[in-house]
Amino acid sequence: IGIMGVSRDITATKAADERLRQSEQRYRELSGLLEEANNMKELLLDVITHDLKNPAAVVSGLAEMLLEKQSGEEMIRLIQVSSRNILTTIDHATALSSVTLGEELETSALDLAQIVREVAGEFTRELTEAGLSVSYDLPEHLPVKAHPIVAEVFRNYISNAIKYAGSGKKLIISGSLKRGNARVCVKDFGETIPEKFRKNIFQRRIQLEKGARRGRGLGLAIARRIARAHHGEVWVAANEPRGNVFCLRIPVNE
Repeated sequence: IGIMGVSRDITATKAADERLRQSEQRYRELSGLLEEANNMKELLLDVITHDLKNPAAVVSGLAEMLLEKQSGEEMIRLIQVSSRNILTTIDHATALSSVTLGEELETSALDLAQIVREVAGEFTRELTEAGLSVSYDLPEHLPVKAHPIVAEVFRNYISNAIKYAGSGKKLIISGSLKRGNARVCVKDFGETIPEKFRKNIFQRRIQLEKGARRGRGLGLAIARRIARAHHGEVWVAANEPRGNVFCLRIPVNE
């Protein structure tokens, strides 16, 4: 009986060793595929940024030259603003990839109050067409250490307000600095997002049901990743008497 037991143990050990060997081989294969995919992703990013940046820069430069001759031409100004936005998006492509992979971002001294004002200025035409006025309750400066990609959070908030909160007729952008954290909120007076959607709305591919208008999917998921990359958070709360308050909080010295 003892010999049989030893034999069974040896057989079981060999089987376990074989499973472990197969597991390790599979792990090495998957690691190789992942490394190859990451290398391809980096190459694709390099191609996109190089091939798109050059023509976008040409368009931006030509628009600037035309504006010098026809300073009041709104269509030319829109081309210039849009081409600059494309250039900014291209510059942020690598950072956005890092955010998606959960990697650390390089940060520098920035002023959130200035950034959010500039972002709102980018949407002047769209805000006017949507019948939305913008007022500010911001300190003169909101100094933080952050990556410029943080501006994408505000672009998303304001863009969503234009799409979904035009009925409220106004936006209030507020900011504060408390307990080592900078906070900026975009308050609208449109249709209030139901409470059951508020936590999930920042998850990827989560969209509002048709009763609350479909949308607010991928952009808010990216905003959430950007906040987390800055060791901060994003959220939405109900406004009173109606509407929503979309907020970003990030530590000042991260």
